Amino acid sequence: MRQPTRVFIVDDHVILCQGLVALLESYPDIQVVGHAAGGWGVEEEILRAAPDVVVTDMVMPQISGADLIARLRERAGDRIRFVILSMYTSPEYVHRAVKMGACGYVSKDAPAAELVDIILHATYTRPRFSRAVAESVDSLEDLQIGFVRSGENSCRLSPREIEVLRLIAEGCRNKEIADRLCISLKTVEAHKTSLMRKLGTRNYSVLIRHAASLGLAPPLS
Repeated sequence: MRQPTRVFIVDDHVILCQGLVALLESYPDIQVVGHAAGGWGVEEEILRAAPDVVVTDMVMPQISGADLIARLRERAGDRIRFVILSMYTSPEYVHRAVKMGACGYVSKDAPAAELVDIILHATYTRPRFSRAVAESVDSLEDLQIGFVRSGENSCRLSPREIEVLRLIAEGCRNKEIADRLCISLKTVEAHKTSLMRKLGTRNYSVLIRHAASLGLAPPLS
């Protein structure tokens, strides 16, 4: 008899998270092994729960879904698969998630059956998408996991650089970034210098636009 797929849910909206737990637990092929609102400690909770699949929101305080995927893949490799469940379904968000290693991307207004099907069939061989997401994104086959494209340049951002970029987009100054990431001011400056070099700009407003386009912050109005 096939064992149920072990699922961990990450979403900072508590009511939605509780509803999702109840929904998924109604399916005999799924076992919810934990849920959390995100934050810096969520990685350890997930690793202790040892899920097969993590279902996570994309845009959350402290750590985004894409950042969470990148950090956990560094520690767990391919043992855990990831499905994004988000209201943000523009191509920039989907590309960002897939590049970090998401196996699926589902709109929050998708039917429950679509979400469950993608959870049960999540694989690194080929990412799967709910219908609304698939219709909004072109050339998914051309994505290269872990790469950020900027104009004609392609560059790999480290998980720490991604965290620094997200905090810059939140308006954090160097000292706050250092405090929140538990690193020195000198290290913050080094990461910012590396970001500017890789993204080809020394303009902070351009960095913030990059962060929004990569799903590290809400879209700019």
